[in-house]
Amino acid sequence: MNENEQNGQMTPPNEGNQTSGNNGEQINENGSTVDEYLTAPASYAKEYAETFKTLPPEMRKYLHQREKETEQGFSKYKSQQKWIDDAYNSRKESLSRSGYNNPQAWIGDLAKFYDMLNNDPTTIIKSLAKSYNVNFDADPQTENSASDPVSQKLALMEERTNTLAQYLANQQQNAAMQAIQDFVNEKDDQGNSVHPHFEAVKGIMGQLLNSGSAKNVKDAYDQAIWLNPEVRSKLIEAELKNKTVEASKAAAAGFDPKSKASPDYSGLTTREILEREFAKHNIV
Repeated sequence: MNENEQNGQMTPPNEGNQTSGNNGEQINENGSTVDEYLTAPASYAKEYAETFKTLPPEMRKYLHQREKETEQGFSKYKSQQKWIDDAYNSRKESLSRSGYNNPQAWIGDLAKFYDMLNNDPTTIIKSLAKSYNVNFDADPQTENSASDPVSQKLALMEERTNTLAQYLANQQQNAAMQAIQDFVNEKDDQGNSVHPHFEAVKGIMGQLLNSGSAKNVKDAYDQAIWLNPEVRSKLIEAELKNKTVEASKAAAAGFDPKSKASPDYSGLTTREILEREFAKHNIV
């Protein structure tokens, strides 16, 4: 067994000065194999560096790709928040005098005001008029328009239009809520939840949908589970364990003669797998 085979790498036949395989292996000018996915991603803790190298090549490549997708998701998510900061900062002085010291408080009150205006527009408009010292009754043009038949008809048409618009908005909201409920209740053939992390990531999902970063609820969920650090950690641990078990079974069955035989970790917890790997490489 040569040095490359001891490191879990195989040297392909020389078919040119440089080539690459499906697992990130490349042949440099000297004819030696270079595995571009051998080193753990920069975000991984240092104590996992050596253990990461012992994973099957396809698993290391997969984890690198997922890490790249996570970084892209965070970058896209942050860019969507910039316009909020810009809107707040351009009014920061006046908003601060009103008691708003951060964008979240301002946006939160705007959302509450929007809900109150939709639920009871008459009361809210009267309250605003009083707060800003606006007296509609003092405007003679307003008094004259109240008795104008044309103005009355226009006012009635506007009222009916607003009522219809509100009805359509409610119907659309009810349909969206039902779609989300169906998404939450979806089960697989074994009766397990297809989307078990919904409660943990529903806040991020809402932000992605509102900003237009997600095409639909499924797309928002797929992005959110990798944007949430705790959920992402659980997914990676489960994937590591599954892939390690699969690699062990494949090696035992002689399925992949090019890969280094992996120890049988079936039945072990993720912690037990890591402890064995640490011990193998004298990592305390």
